Amino acid sequence: PLLWIRIPLPGPVQGLSCDALTLKPPLMLEWFRDLVETVTCLRDKVDGKGFSSDFVRKAGEQSQRKMWVEETPHPYPNNARATSEVEFPGADHLTIHFDHRCKLEDGTDMMFLSALAPGQSDIGKFSGPLSGTPFPKDPVVVPGSKVIWTLISDPSETDWGFCFTVVPHYPPADETQRIEWQNEVVSLAEATQSVWTQAMDQQLVAFVNAAGKKE
Repeated sequence: PLLWIRIPLPGPVQGLSCDALTLKPPLMLEWFRDLVETVTCLRDKVDGKGFSSDFVRKAGEQSQRKMWVEETPHPYPNNARATSEVEFPGADHLTIHFDHRCKLEDGTDMMFLSALAPGQSDIGKFSGPLSGTPFPKDPVVVPGSKVIWTLISDPSETDWGFCFTVVPHYPPADETQRIEWQNEVVSLAEATQSVWTQAMDQQLVAFVNAAGKKE
């Protein structure tokens, strides 16, 4: 039998208030692919099948994969002095995807991006197209595991503000970790071919959490 599940579009998660449909296509495709894999897994469980080794491996990988959205009010206030840091421990670089509506009072209000300290612009500074500092349409790559943004606005006009999504990217595991990971995946995948029990639920959760810490 087919398993039909009605799933709403993603709502606010971890500060997420950007419209999910404004994310760049790679992010939307990744979300849709994960959804299809989850539904397939649930259908297999209804049919009495166990978890595949591929599903268990991806579950461990995705235990680390997160994203975070930073956003101003729309419009943002005058006389703003705001800064915030986003960090993903263990990531070797981040990619930042800006909403297409991002815009500040051109040339006077400014957003600074830095991997070092508040108010610095080693990654970039953005305001608007007239001042030659438009918000980028393509993802911005930030080396390391953290990014710091700073917003400064003057007393006069404002505009829509900004909204951006930060996606971490982690280094691959070394060869020893990879072999240990493969052995654990095979062992757990074989165990799931028998009748599923509550103890196996707990084992799967513990395995995924441990894999996330290893990576």
